[in-house]
Amino acid sequence: MRIGANLFGLGDAGGKNFEKTAPRLAEYGYRRLEPLVMFQCDRREMEGQPFVPRSIWQQDELAERSQWLRERFGITIPSIHFGGLPGEDFSVKTDCMIDILQTTDVRDFVISRMLTSPEQCRRDAAICTKAAKAIASYGGRLLYHNHESELAPITVDGKEQTILDYFLSLCPENVLLQADVGWVMFAGANPAAFLHRYSDRIACVHLKDFRPGYSKERREKDIVAVGEGALPLADVLDAARALGLWENLIVDQDCSVGDLMDDLRKGFDHVTDIMDNSRN
Repeated sequence: MRIGANLFGLGDAGGKNFEKTAPRLAEYGYRRLEPLVMFQCDRREMEGQPFVPRSIWQQDELAERSQWLRERFGITIPSIHFGGLPGEDFSVKTDCMIDILQTTDVRDFVISRMLTSPEQCRRDAAICTKAAKAIASYGGRLLYHNHESELAPITVDGKEQTILDYFLSLCPENVLLQADVGWVMFAGANPAAFLHRYSDRIACVHLKDFRPGYSKERREKDIVAVGEGALPLADVLDAARALGLWENLIVDQDCSVGDLMDDLRKGFDHVTDIMDNSRN
């Protein structure tokens, strides 16, 4: 069992101070990690800029940290989120992805955009198509991480569909999904049914949970430890098992009302307890 943890919400503990955080994550039982990597940047130049979290890793840190994690704790980094600001053509950075593919164990590159319009879908589908093609021959895959916005309905050429369906219809099959079931639930959809519906495109699953009564006004403030909110976690894990995704589960604790590291521990325990019981 190799449950992953996303490092996005950890701030400095997931970024420049990560060496102090890694032993705790290993102690909790995590054996996969997913950092946010900014290509060709200097952290000192990025600090304090809008929309740039403190948990970022610089590209030149990735290989050294990957080796250290593997040798010290048996932890691997099979996927990374990478920087992509609104309107940015990240396909021009495929040389960075190729370098990472040749120097680390990373194989999946995850982009998160929060699509809200047909125009954005068309622009980003073209970018994703180009990037996915460039890295495929090196063993790399491009994944799109959904939020709640992509499940909103739109009408294009007289056909009503979700933004996600329209976006995927514009992309080749090798543009895959990192399905965030928390945001699926937040959008009012059934997370387990979502996994089944998009099973042919899903590469991995982000587990996120919200307190009962969550609202759009509070959004991130309603995030709780996975397994302690409204997410039907057992149903989600049953679906993941049926679809062969049990080795591709990532606890995604964007923020916490209390201690985020403690919520990561709780999330790991809740997930593994359900998985262990379902084996019996």
